[in-house]
Amino acid sequence: MIKNLDKIVKEWAYRVDDGQPNPSNSAHLYHLSQILIENQWPFEVIDELLQNLNEVDIVKNKKSGNVYSVQNHNPDTQDLVKKDASPEDVKKVEKGEEPEKEDGELNFKDERDQIVRGEKNPPGTGGSAVGEMYGGIALEEVNENPDMTEEEFIDKHFDDVRNSPMSKGMSDKDIRVWLAIAHRTGQNEIKELKENKGYRFKEPQSSPYPMAVMDPVNEKGSSKKQLLDFFEKKLEEAKKSGNKKAIEHYERQLKFIKKRKDSDTGVLYETEEGEIGFKHTSNKKAFSDPVFNSTIIQRGKIMEESTKSVGSTYDHSEEQQQAVADTTKRISIKGAKLVERAAFGPGESIRENVKDERKWSRRNRGGSLFKNFDGGSLGRKNYLIDIKSTMESNTGVGKKINKRLEKNGIKPPYSDDDIAAAVIGLAKDGDNTGPIRKLVVKLSDNVKKSREVYDRLKTKYPDKSDDEIKQMTLDVLNGYKSRKGDDSPESFDMDTLDVMLSEEMDWIENVGAQTRDAMNTAHKQIVGELEDSDKKWREENPDTPPVLPENGPNGQAYIEAYMKQMHWDRYIHGDEEDIGDMSIDGYNVNSETIRGCLAKLSGYSGDVNSKEGRQKLFEHLRSTLKPDAESGSISFNSEEGGDSVEIGKEQYSTKGVGNNSVMGNFGKDLQKCMKNKVTK
Repeated sequence: MIKNLDKIVKEWAYRVDDGQPNPSNSAHLYHLSQILIENQWPFEVIDELLQNLNEVDIVKNKKSGNVYSVQNHNPDTQDLVKKDASPEDVKKVEKGEEPEKEDGELNFKDERDQIVRGEKNPPGTGGSAVGEMYGGIALEEVNENPDMTEEEFIDKHFDDVRNSPMSKGMSDKDIRVWLAIAHRTGQNEIKELKENKGYRFKEPQSSPYPMAVMDPVNEKGSSKKQLLDFFEKKLEEAKKSGNKKAIEHYERQLKFIKKRKDSDTGVLYETEEGEIGFKHTSNKKAFSDPVFNSTIIQRGKIMEESTKSVGSTYDHSEEQQQAVADTTKRISIKGAKLVERAAFGPGESIRENVKDERKWSRRNRGGSLFKNFDGGSLGRKNYLIDIKSTMESNTGVGKKINKRLEKNGIKPPYSDDDIAAAVIGLAKDGDNTGPIRKLVVKLSDNVKKSREVYDRLKTKYPDKSDDEIKQMTLDVLNGYKSRKGDDSPESFDMDTLDVMLSEEMDWIENVGAQTRDAMNTAHKQIVGELEDSDKKWREENPDTPPVLPENGPNGQAYIEAYMKQMHWDRYIHGDEEDIGDMSIDGYNVNSETIRGCLAKLSGYSGDVNSKEGRQKLFEHLRSTLKPDAESGSISFNSEEGGDSVEIGKEQYSTKGVGNNSVMGNFGKDLQKCMKNKVTK
């Protein structure tokens, strides 16, 4: 139990403007994160809390019978109606309606019909929803009629899709492309079930099998609940009959329905023994689509866990393993903190450096600065024109500025410096919306650019006076392309340049870059510090493997974490070959395909058909693959000619408060190899 929870909540209420903390307000979330840091909460706990704070349950009050949404379900006073409710269900509750309850019966076809009619939202959007849903329909229809052509399938279902809300924004050509992918998906799913002996697919199937299922492992959807209820009943029946093989089968099916997180679709089918199995499928439109999307902290946890298997491989002592684990944890938390700060926008930097934004703006000619921002391909523009326009209509950012100026007792007509001060003040208070964030970032870019020009000219002309260098700087800045018309910028003058070069503006010079490029910076920091840590580890443990050219223990933990998030451990070891695989562009990509390509591209010559050989392949990749923070590639250098072979790809990005993203993809060379294997 958290002993200081009441204290934290009271402090949170005290720090927000109206005393009512709002989890959907980025400024309020910033204050909460700072309080938790001050109370020494683990950073990974803070990260998870900020991401899940908006999730709610729908409950019914036991006494009144009222249905409503809550942050935390109290079983003593409330009956749980729906856990982790969707926004649609919350809206129903807010209108006084009860959300739909699932009855545990298998009604996947009814759900598909509801989606086509627009009565229920699909699990995906647009084309992907069509591809996944009709891929299941194609599977069922191809099983009944193996000779059905792609054109026949498209013609049969085109009008249904065209007339359904799920096709909104799609052209006729788009619909035909997605239905073609769906038909190919159905064909290849049936082919895999029949040809992969691990599935023990019975021919012919008894009605109603095979039965396609959408979104089978989504905690917030109905399919998972139906599947769990169904297999629990099957397990009970097997226990009553005393059939040990059936018991093992259904326990395994339940294990993976509960365990798997990346299954987009699946199919219930009948086995040769008369039992019911479930094939999981992860669907991707293209070989270049992301395979996983996690956070820095999640990556860090897997890295920390991976240090144990790395240490075990090389027989490291417990002390050595713990030292590596501590290092990976420290480095990942440091990277997450860097991104977390940037995710809150420039507000924190302003709070640290600007006590009174109105005085600051007047002293530093804020109004003049806002008239000279870069405006994209059309050139510099006067952004105050746009701001004043929204202030007059009292809409968007103008409405916020009007409210702030009124709150601060400033009456019209407002000076340009007052308007600039209001923008800075809004950002200072945590407003991280697009327009406010953009204006502060552009101010930072102006300061940075003016200093770069000044420094370059000063280096190029060391004999010229400072006044001469400044005048040359003004000439360069004012010579940049500018907008024409009402929103044309004012020329930079000497006073404005002096402000941008002054020490008082030092803090803002890199705010733009930090805000935009925090994830790239974090990526470089993490990869670089892991490499440095391996150098130090080798110095401290000179007689302990791994030795060059193999990756050090920190680097191997990073690569293993990446491979696990890509599920390469699953495909290499083949433990789930009778449970599921991937469908990419409608083609079935199974463990054998991925494992074979990884072995071929990495130059591994061992046996990929034995348990020991597959483990050696995993260790070979872990010790030889190299991350490149600049390009995001996960590659190795081939011994034949030394060309870099890209096996994987990763991208670090941020989408706001508590929402940093680490995405993983197949590398271009691995994509090519897989595509060649499955499309022949």
